[in-house]
Amino acid sequence: MANLLYKAFICYSRHDVDLAVAIQRALQRYSKPWYKVRALRVFRDVSSLPLESNLWSSIERALANSEYLVLLASPSAHNSLWVQKELEWWLGNRSVDSMLIVVLSGDTPWNAPSAEPKWAENTALPGLLQNCLIEEPNFGDMRWIEKIEQASLANLKFRDEISSLAATLHGVPKEDLESEEARQGRRQKQLMLTIACILLITTTLALFFAHSSNSEKERALQQQEIALREARTSDRVVKILLSIFETSDPDGEPSDVRRTEIKAKDLLDRGAKVVHKDLKEEPEILGRALEVLAAIYNKIGDYDSARKLARDAHSLALESYGAQSLQSASCKVTLAVVEKSIGNFEEAERLLIAALPIAESSRENGSSDLRIEILDELGELLLISGRLGEAERYLVRAKDGWQAMKKESSREYAITLQNLARVYEFSGKYDQAEELYHRALVIVRSTGGAESLTASALLNNLAVLNGTKGDFLAAAELSEQSAVITQKHLGREHPSVLKVFGNQGLFLLQAKAYDRARERLLSVLELRRSILGNRHLDTANSLYGLCLLEKETANLQRAELYCKESMNIVRLEVGSDSMVAAFTLTLLAQVHNEMRSFDSSRIEAEAAVRILNRPDSPKPDPMRLLRAEEALAISIAGSGNLSKGGQVIGEVFRKLNEQFGNDSVESKAFRKKVEGLLKGRSSGVLPEAATTKNLPAAADG
Repeated sequence: MANLLYKAFICYSRHDVDLAVAIQRALQRYSKPWYKVRALRVFRDVSSLPLESNLWSSIERALANSEYLVLLASPSAHNSLWVQKELEWWLGNRSVDSMLIVVLSGDTPWNAPSAEPKWAENTALPGLLQNCLIEEPNFGDMRWIEKIEQASLANLKFRDEISSLAATLHGVPKEDLESEEARQGRRQKQLMLTIACILLITTTLALFFAHSSNSEKERALQQQEIALREARTSDRVVKILLSIFETSDPDGEPSDVRRTEIKAKDLLDRGAKVVHKDLKEEPEILGRALEVLAAIYNKIGDYDSARKLARDAHSLALESYGAQSLQSASCKVTLAVVEKSIGNFEEAERLLIAALPIAESSRENGSSDLRIEILDELGELLLISGRLGEAERYLVRAKDGWQAMKKESSREYAITLQNLARVYEFSGKYDQAEELYHRALVIVRSTGGAESLTASALLNNLAVLNGTKGDFLAAAELSEQSAVITQKHLGREHPSVLKVFGNQGLFLLQAKAYDRARERLLSVLELRRSILGNRHLDTANSLYGLCLLEKETANLQRAELYCKESMNIVRLEVGSDSMVAAFTLTLLAQVHNEMRSFDSSRIEAEAAVRILNRPDSPKPDPMRLLRAEEALAISIAGSGNLSKGGQVIGEVFRKLNEQFGNDSVESKAFRKKVEGLLKGRSSGVLPEAATTKNLPAAADG
């Protein structure tokens, strides 16, 4: 069976998914050579199946391509129809000797010493094994695990269980495998420490040699300018090193991103301590090194560390070079990018606005590039905030700047075109947006290859654009192209890959392919939970998408649960007054309107409108505010306040007609919602007086 695709197939109940994920990853990591993605290929349905697969036929193919079956026994598995179906296939096509058992919870027939197994007391093993297991098998016992955190290779007891399991799968004695694991561990630590040294030493040396020539006081200003100039040239090296944390392994297989990020963070934490200690007497070099580390922390999603280091770098730049220095402006941009990643758009904008005049007035080398970078960052930030007119002005300036520097064939120019295309897309200028996306894609393909990550991002942008235009089949096809490229670089479980798969799920939802949409969205949610955790904003985004799906298919109680869970994450991570909170509250209000829970809906919609209308809030896409106002209007009318409800409904109609026209799809959809609301009168849900003729004339728009 040497040519089989998988060494093992994990058979488990959905209730045990957290432990299944931990065991799969541990088997893939244990005794893994540094140059390989994984030590073993282990199949687990959600992590290994394509999202578009037909479930049982795909599982059957995986079973046929697996050398061993690892059964995770528990009361849930004992009662699972899927577990039984997989075992039936295995026992009908493979030997029972190729089945390994790990007990997670419950009792086995051999729970107490006895000559005969007591199957009546069994709660862990599926019943169909009674005729196969004549004597007690040598199974793994993980019933001691109480918290998922214990299922880590850092836990010696868990490592020992994995070592026993892996030894069988590798076909070598356990003690030999443990020796190999120790050897690989030492080699991997040496390799990763070497990478850390390259990262820190390369950047630091470039700065050191630039800085070390300021021995003569009368040449201090000149040498400072040289140091700054050389510091800017080190960015090329830094960007190459940054790519270490997001590209595939040397053998071309996708990387295990969660594992890579954990190692990267360990290295960065140690590196940051070394930098602080060794460079405390060289504040200029220390500041630039901290800025680089901040950018890398931001890259791997450790925003708290990134923000702290970026602030420290900025303070050192102010102290060493002054408030109007190019280095100070560069640190402001780095900090702004971190704040944008966290969602603090107002602070990010303040920093960028402060950095722009410094870059514009500077005559140092690199100032032009920094100026255009700031313009591009501002354009993207204002785009995210919904201030499309301002975003367009900044991005047009950035585009003109690249053209003036004769860089129309550069990747940076393509990025600016991409951001400008997004502005046009959100402004409803779809033809202009599509043209710029295609121009950017041509540039990227000519400079970075047809299968670069930037090309993948542009394909995804085109997919979203086609979805906006209503061409969901084209959107799905482009999204698939993007997913294939991204997955090749980053692996199936990378957040960027999951984002593309999530978009596919939403395209399927819009195409009314509800079953396929649900399967994809649930798969993405489970992966995000296991990789990013239950409190990550990407997890909240998946829950938001599932709420949309269940709302669309009239599964309102399920939609409510998804939306509430999403809102809880948003509150914890970015606050109850954030723009994301406003969007989620709007959706929850829509769900409660359809459930006729008008009091709840009104509270949520009022909160959303308040956030969106707050003077200090970034201005959202106008449709976001209209959706919140729609939900508020319906909740007010539904709760019986016909006078105010009619006024708000009329105002929403007026805005819809102004923006889209009297016969627009948007106006008709809102009218349909209002009419559906008023039909509740006959069931006693609404007051008898709430009829179309009793609403103020303004309700007709």
